Amino acid sequence: MDHCFSGNSLVVLDCTLRDGGYYNLWDFDTEVVSRYFQSVEAAGIDALEVGFRFVPKDKFLGAFAYSADHFLSRLPLPKNCLIAVMLNAKDFASCSEPARLVTELFHKAVDSPLDLVRICSLLDGICVAQPVTEELKKLGYRICVNLMQVAGKTPEQLISTVSQVSKWGTVDVLYFADSLGSMGPAQVKELIKIIRPVWKGLIGIHAHDNKGRALANTLAAIDSGVTWIDGTILGMGRGAGNTYTEHLLVELRERGLEKYGPEALFTIVMEDFNSLRKKYGWGYNLLYYLSASYGIHPTYIQEMTSSLHYDTPQMLEGLKTLKRWVASSFSQDRLREAMLGDVSTVDGKWSAKNWLKGGDVLIIGPGPKGRTYTPALIEFIDRCKPFVISLNSDTSIPPEKVDTYAVCHYTRLITELDRYTNFGTPILMPFGILPENIRSKISKLSILDYGIRVKSHTFKMGRRSCIIPGFLVAPYVFSAVTVGGAGRIFLAGFDGYGVGDPRQEEMAEVIGLYKASKASLPLIAITPSTYDVEQSSVYSMGIV
Repeated sequence: MDHCFSGNSLVVLDCTLRDGGYYNLWDFDTEVVSRYFQSVEAAGIDALEVGFRFVPKDKFLGAFAYSADHFLSRLPLPKNCLIAVMLNAKDFASCSEPARLVTELFHKAVDSPLDLVRICSLLDGICVAQPVTEELKKLGYRICVNLMQVAGKTPEQLISTVSQVSKWGTVDVLYFADSLGSMGPAQVKELIKIIRPVWKGLIGIHAHDNKGRALANTLAAIDSGVTWIDGTILGMGRGAGNTYTEHLLVELRERGLEKYGPEALFTIVMEDFNSLRKKYGWGYNLLYYLSASYGIHPTYIQEMTSSLHYDTPQMLEGLKTLKRWVASSFSQDRLREAMLGDVSTVDGKWSAKNWLKGGDVLIIGPGPKGRTYTPALIEFIDRCKPFVISLNSDTSIPPEKVDTYAVCHYTRLITELDRYTNFGTPILMPFGILPENIRSKISKLSILDYGIRVKSHTFKMGRRSCIIPGFLVAPYVFSAVTVGGAGRIFLAGFDGYGVGDPRQEEMAEVIGLYKASKASLPLIAITPSTYDVEQSSVYSMGIV
């Protein structure tokens, strides 16, 4: 495959398993992967990036996050493709011996399924990559350096960084990535014009589709002499995704490049990857377009849209806040702060002090397993007489068995207002967060106005309000019933989510902070739950 590194040969690199892994934690189905490999090879794709090679992380990630040689050796890798992985330069930023870490992560190239290593880096962190490239070169690998977030950088910044990389003498291909998806074809051509005088080697482009321009930007780069071009199947990639490999191959064949056979990809596009897109929801939309226009990292949009906590007005307001903060890098804490907006209040008008007087509480969560055990839960309520709080009006528990409904978000209240009105049951909620026009609509409801504030990594419980780490109804209720002097807290429908799911991690933090409080009460799940709480059974006679 040496022709890929010489002359003007076009090299199409598909990085679906690497970039697409941001949606499924790099945990791809083996049968899908096998069909993908066969299709990529039949389509004539030149290079295949199978994933990252992360340093060890303290959470579960799938096999393609690490792409270990022993794992890759068992796969039916395409025979006529360069096989690549990506490293993240920031993983080496705090390493005192980056060369040693490289040798821990990589065998010699002759003993590895890999041909190529790509190293991604922000411009201001590029110096970290130099010793990494040197050690990889000693091991016999071809090297790409991918410069991220190049849009908006001054010519001086670009020239300075590219000149540094050029002087190393270890890099075979220099990539630039439109990480925020904000560039257009004219900007792509201008950037290439800036870097070409200081970089005489091969150039690649990695385009993002936030504004629907990824394909146009890639074709503009080719017209400007770029020979390494990235794509992913159906655009699967972080945020809005990337250039669609199948579209790219169609365009290249129309330009006379008969070596590519896009038809070989069509079946996996329309079957396997279309199903994945329906499941994970990547692709161009208005929010991604705005994030590109505002210079906001696309992971903010990915996290917003995958969360069940945010409605459309919240997301749009959150984007405005992130725009003011210049959020070009992602932070979970910053996302939480941005999504709060002005949704906070000092105190409610109702005091939760001793409202439960030592009685046990059953909190009904939204998990589907709670519905599975409906008859047993009803029998439990009749037998044990707990105070029942439902976090969702749409449960299988009859309204007459529910003492209070709890709502933390006014959109949930408005969409279910008819139900609450018909129930005639008190609602525990922070009335002060509501817009004035909404308050008038619920004036006839019985409201237990308990206030709320949100502050990262904090759980404080007061008589009239609480401070909790996220805008979630469960910790809000935990606070109100604890201050209310409850005895035990039974949980039903607190199923939990999959390993690595941000919602699981968010709730795990909530539970940990609550349990660390001196005033906390026992949390006892009586239907199946993956959370770190006491486990019991709705059928057990021992919990009377």
